[in-house]
Amino acid sequence: NINQTIYENIRDNVENSGITFEKDYLPFICNRGLAVKYLTGHTICFCPPNFYGLQCEYYSDRLTILTSLQQIILNQVKVLAIFSYKNETIDLYEFYIHSNSFKQQINFNYPRFEKYLHFKQIYRNGTQLYNIRFEIYRLNSNETIDIIGVWKYSIEFDFLPSFRLAKILRLSSSSSCSSNHSCTKNGICQQIINRNDSSYFCLCQNGFYGLYCEYYDHQCRDYCSLNAICKPKYRGILTGNQSEPYCLCPLSTFGPRCYFKNKYCQFNPCLNQGTCFVTSNLANINEYICICTNFYEGKHCEFSKGMVNIRINSSFSINDILATTVFYNDYDQETLRFLIRYQQVYSSLHSQLKPIYIGKVEQYAPIMAIMKIYRLNYESEYYLLYYHPNKKTINITVDLTLENYCPLWYLMESNEEKNSTISVFFYHRLCQLNRNKRNYTCFRDWNYFCICELNHSRAECFGYNHSIDQCSHCVSNGFCLKEKVDFLCLCRRCSYGHMCQYSTEWMSFTLDSLIIKDLDNNRRISIIVYIFIVCLIFLFGLLNNFNSFLTFIRPKSRKSGVVNYLLIISIVDQCSLLLLLLKIIHTILGYHGILFFYANTNLYSCKILSYLLSVLTRITYWLTSLITIERLCLVLFPTSSLSKNQHRIIIMIIFVIVCLFSMHIHEMMFYTIIVDYSNLSRNATFCVTNYTQSLILTYHRINVFIHYLIPFLIQIIAITILIIQVACNRVRISNQTFLNLFIKQIKTQKEQYITPIIIIISSLPQIILAFSYSCTELKQSWQRYTLLTTYFLSYLPQMLGFILYVLPSTTYSQEFRQTPIGKRILRQRRLAKAHLKKKILITKPTVPTDISSLRIPIKRT
Repeated sequence: NINQTIYENIRDNVENSGITFEKDYLPFICNRGLAVKYLTGHTICFCPPNFYGLQCEYYSDRLTILTSLQQIILNQVKVLAIFSYKNETIDLYEFYIHSNSFKQQINFNYPRFEKYLHFKQIYRNGTQLYNIRFEIYRLNSNETIDIIGVWKYSIEFDFLPSFRLAKILRLSSSSSCSSNHSCTKNGICQQIINRNDSSYFCLCQNGFYGLYCEYYDHQCRDYCSLNAICKPKYRGILTGNQSEPYCLCPLSTFGPRCYFKNKYCQFNPCLNQGTCFVTSNLANINEYICICTNFYEGKHCEFSKGMVNIRINSSFSINDILATTVFYNDYDQETLRFLIRYQQVYSSLHSQLKPIYIGKVEQYAPIMAIMKIYRLNYESEYYLLYYHPNKKTINITVDLTLENYCPLWYLMESNEEKNSTISVFFYHRLCQLNRNKRNYTCFRDWNYFCICELNHSRAECFGYNHSIDQCSHCVSNGFCLKEKVDFLCLCRRCSYGHMCQYSTEWMSFTLDSLIIKDLDNNRRISIIVYIFIVCLIFLFGLLNNFNSFLTFIRPKSRKSGVVNYLLIISIVDQCSLLLLLLKIIHTILGYHGILFFYANTNLYSCKILSYLLSVLTRITYWLTSLITIERLCLVLFPTSSLSKNQHRIIIMIIFVIVCLFSMHIHEMMFYTIIVDYSNLSRNATFCVTNYTQSLILTYHRINVFIHYLIPFLIQIIAITILIIQVACNRVRISNQTFLNLFIKQIKTQKEQYITPIIIIISSLPQIILAFSYSCTELKQSWQRYTLLTTYFLSYLPQMLGFILYVLPSTTYSQEFRQTPIGKRILRQRRLAKAHLKKKILITKPTVPTDISSLRIPIKRT
């Protein structure tokens, strides 16, 4: 019968034999579920979360979450995972975090109500309306509850039937919001740690709910226990009790309303600073668990784990040591290779060494510890700190001497050459030869680390990777050393920063390195100030360059070959100022983490903006130089048709532009994006240069210097030759001396010197300060501000095009008056003059000029 279910078909067709339906068929009716038969004969299936249907035959649309909390410093931690659609809670899951290595897996099902299924069918490319919010609370021993942090993640692929989300929740040093939030007094504003600074969440107080905690649920007056926090609307729609509030229980209570108490935790049966947690087991309300610290284990934290404490005595000079790496090793008994249990990096030689226990702490201490010391030339020295198998606790003092120094094997034998190769079996002989000397207890090569036995009869060699502590996160050829969760960059000379991202070499300062400290200290004020300054520069330049463009685009002006240069300059200047504005915006967006999730866009923007800004700025200098050369050619060869050839000028412009783009192509290659690992919660990115080869860096500095100095020299020399030539021509037709005519021409043509002088005045301070601050870390604010001032000052030629080229020229000024803006300005000026003249005539007293019209009274006697 097609209308029957599988269960009914099997039940009706089962034969009357020794096989019974309940015993042999019933367990298989439900697909991965549990079949339960009523006394009436009706059977239902209890399905697992991943399935649904009468017989659990359908897969559920589900979300699997794997999460852990990094850098735990508190043991009393409770986490709420809230699965939401828009602002509506779908499901809630709470759990405790026991240790740093604890990973929690959570399974949520998407709702199958008609409203949600309809949305899922419409938006098959993803709605991003589903999200997961984590709220982490500290449960104090005095029955109070404090918030630690809030994280919120959007489900970007909610159209998939199954999706897995893995996140590490990293704590932030500050989670407070800015003052301009919308939370009411009934809520606490919490910054969402994994998002940018403007994202926040209103964490409502006891009994309040809503987006801004503006509503109150009267059920919370007597619903939860005394010290519990009542949270309305936290119950999910899938739990069936959405109308009831959720109770966040303090440390010693549990249950749906936090009225169940566990008396055992009041006396804290856990030893060695362990924390007692009650379990939500209604079958045994006295059940508890002890959450131990990383150094203890057992039901009541009574057993200690493997711990290491090493004190270092050394006569080394701290100034000669750049960094140290300490390896705490076990070894594989089959392959005899090192298995690193802990690895720590220090920026100097510390006198006290304790492993930072991240993750599970083993019962026994590591078998051996090796220290690797990096000196000024980045060469490493190895020292064996201890070798103690099967010990739980190690508490020793180690002297760094020749005895525990582990040299390369060829340094132990003076007759062996560095490049010679010998069999590993020869290493036993090395221990035997040093039996009487007892200078070394260990030695190494590039593949094996060997320890001599106590009687020096044989060597125990272990395979190891001599560069396992090195990484490649640093820029500017910084030397990178890593540990499990962090790294250390040893910066080369003239570079600094967490990743050596800031270079202080001559002509290597970047805009990002100059403004980033201001963004760190006073974010809002600094952003407003820098945006205002650059917008002011952009608008002032737009006014000048637009008027220049209108002047030089006129047909009458373009009869002169020089105007073609000036027309291109006006366009290029404004493009440079636009790129400067975009560069500032890109830096600010990257700092706030807005570009973190758009890696390709961020990288290409960094490369293209920096590259074009450098090229277009220097195109102006070279085209200005070509103008002076063009004017000189007109004086030297006044009858030559070549000097009036427009095609030649266009070819020269194209040639200069192509050359400059080619000479700066290295900037496109070596600009890159780095992530600020010092604050991962902000996801800040920076656009920096990463010149990995010193030859490229030298070329870059020379290239910058050439493009500043050579155009200036060309202009000064060309203008001087032009004046001398004009003076020589005037000597032939006048009786004056050459010196008098030369001085007169300098006074007449002095405006020709204005442009090159402004170019050098705008650029020279930056060059001088860059040279003065070369290889100097800018620790003082005034140093950065002087460099920033000279940086913005270098854009004066791009801002003053109209003042430099149009106003000093009578011809260009007349052409500007013929433009729509020029006519409007001229009309306004005439009206102003007429109004002023009329006002003067009105206010001026009238004095009669005809004496006869004056009547002087005569006094009669």
